[in-house]
Amino acid sequence: MQASDGPRVAESVLRAYARVRPTMAEIRFVSGPTVLARPGDSLLRIAEANQVPLESGCQMGVCGADPVRILAGAQNLTPPSMDERVTLRRLALAPDCRMACAARVRGDVTVALAREGVTPNTSVCADAPVAERRHSSSRQRVVIIGSGVAGVTAAIEVRERDPDIDIAILGAEPYDYYNRMVINKLLPGSAAIDRLPLLPSDWAASRRIRHLCGVAARSIDRVRCEVQTDGGDTLPYERLLLATGAACDVPAIEEYSKQGAFVMRAIDDAVRLRQYIVEQRCRRAVVVGGGLLGLEAASSIRAMGIRVSVIETAAWPLSRQLDRTAGALVQQLMTDLGIKILSGAVPRALVGADRVEEVQLADGQRLTADFVLFATGIEPNVTLARRAGLAIDHGVIVNDRMATSDARIFAAGDVAAYRGSIPGLWRVAMEQARVAAINMLGGDSRYDARVPPTRLKVPGIDVLSVGDVTGADGHVQDICVDDDDPRQYRKLVVRAGKASAAIVVGHQALHELVSEAVMANRDVTAVIPALERGDWTVLRGECGG
Repeated sequence: MQASDGPRVAESVLRAYARVRPTMAEIRFVSGPTVLARPGDSLLRIAEANQVPLESGCQMGVCGADPVRILAGAQNLTPPSMDERVTLRRLALAPDCRMACAARVRGDVTVALAREGVTPNTSVCADAPVAERRHSSSRQRVVIIGSGVAGVTAAIEVRERDPDIDIAILGAEPYDYYNRMVINKLLPGSAAIDRLPLLPSDWAASRRIRHLCGVAARSIDRVRCEVQTDGGDTLPYERLLLATGAACDVPAIEEYSKQGAFVMRAIDDAVRLRQYIVEQRCRRAVVVGGGLLGLEAASSIRAMGIRVSVIETAAWPLSRQLDRTAGALVQQLMTDLGIKILSGAVPRALVGADRVEEVQLADGQRLTADFVLFATGIEPNVTLARRAGLAIDHGVIVNDRMATSDARIFAAGDVAAYRGSIPGLWRVAMEQARVAAINMLGGDSRYDARVPPTRLKVPGIDVLSVGDVTGADGHVQDICVDDDDPRQYRKLVVRAGKASAAIVVGHQALHELVSEAVMANRDVTAVIPALERGDWTVLRGECGG
């Protein structure tokens, strides 16, 4: 290019900008770039697309992983949903804060990313509904076993409803409350341990909650109403919450104990796996399990330059969240990312001299592997509950008040079995913990067991599933839309005229709208023709009936 071409090139760029600018939103990241974005995109998606460092989690505004401060243009963001408002209150954030994954742009916005720029709102705890507070002198001590999402949520909810009650929470891990949904990102180094905490380090002290970090419960004495810790301490209680979570449910497989077999439920699991990959210079991996955790872990392993195969015993991946059509599409999208999925396959044995070298399948096929990661469901941690004599059915049996067979003991999260079901979902754990907290203080709250929205968190693949997409009870109408795009799929399940469940692959801008309609069980009778034509914006607000 000659020097005389410079002005013409600059003028061309300016003309192109002038054409695009009216239809785009300008997003200014403080201490970062200023970029143009399509209206409807979330702040998280915009940040990730422009290499702006921002942590993520559930991507639905529930977990609290990605708070940002809105310095200008708050009116140009979609209003916060109920879930996001609850999360902002739980995190005690100032009114100018939003969750980046839930805030979608409609115009120009200026955003501060650093967590240190997100200031706590110390008045939030005082804003809990007065009617829900309890000041009963007969219930002065609450003990919570487990410092994951269920335990921490319950502790905060109890404190907001009763400023005086004594609260103690035990956590066996040496880490503070952290984002378990993204520990797989520790593998390629796209996340660091010190970025995983979801609350400030003083979250417990600032609320006058006694947090015993790195202290496990050894036993429960139901007669004396006491918890004994592994350090020899005794904690008396009037109400006890079991939030002990779950471990990985590893299938019966020969030579499982061989070196090179891993699970990933906690930070230390991810650290050990990363160290093994580096030390052994691993180049091939097998992930057993094609659910959310398995596919997300496979994506992180692939980001390290490792060839990955996923073994899924069901006929398609994400069989709990997707129908066959959507599952086949996700399988193809994962293949496009370089991840091979073997559906309908069953692992039989790990093969190798002193460490894993191959995985043998039931049909005789062998897959070369330097290591194997099992992501095959959960096994509730019920040892304490069983020793205490509580009723167990895989998990600790609870009623819709989250009470166990002992009226003074409650359970929530991955350890709790309600109507024989343990969904193993972050959002379920939060809701169960909220219900348990209210009832431990003498309230009367009931758990709504509807299947909440779940998303596959793999870069480049947008998948939403909400509600029971596989149930065939009642009068069911499936509305499927052909978008003339082989990488997209939409299905709305209508039961008795109401939005009951949905699957959306692609169409990221529709995720929040679809989730809200299904969770509200919205009547869509009057707008079914529009839905069949592909106009799903009609799901917004009251649809009819």
